[in-house]
Amino acid sequence: MTEYKTPVRRGRPTRNPVVEQAVTADEAPKVEARADGKIPGRRRRASVGGLNMKLQVPERPGYHRHWFNDVPGRLAMAHELAYDFVEDRTLKSDSPDTRIRRHVGTIDGNPLYAYLMETPLEEYERGQREKVEETREVDKAIAAGRDLDGRVENQYGHGSIR
Repeated sequence: MTEYKTPVRRGRPTRNPVVEQAVTADEAPKVEARADGKIPGRRRRASVGGLNMKLQVPERPGYHRHWFNDVPGRLAMAHELAYDFVEDRTLKSDSPDTRIRRHVGTIDGNPLYAYLMETPLEEYERGQREKVEETREVDKAIAAGRDLDGRVENQYGHGSIR
């Protein structure tokens, strides 16, 4: 004779056959609040909404701070632009050394970190002026109908305009 086994139930558990009755506000147990307004035995609810400012750091007077992602060439470029790593152990960091870094994502399955770097305000403002001058040169070339090398070309890029 063959023995049958009861199959293992998978998925959602069955509902309790006992019907739960709703409790009205009048029937709910009364809990007295303490003098400071807190209810005893209840922990504070964690904030899951709102803004999560994980890259917010205090400003340093006289310096401009910026986060740079650790992608190939980006940190070297920042160093060429007079940025230096911020090394402050009072700020929260997930770096094993003294440089401040934060985990900001993944790239090809590996962790991607952003490093906090800073530069003196004079250097930052000089770099901003250089960017504005480059943009003005491009705008002038567009208005004159030429490229940055000075060649005049038509709108389709097929030689000079007659």
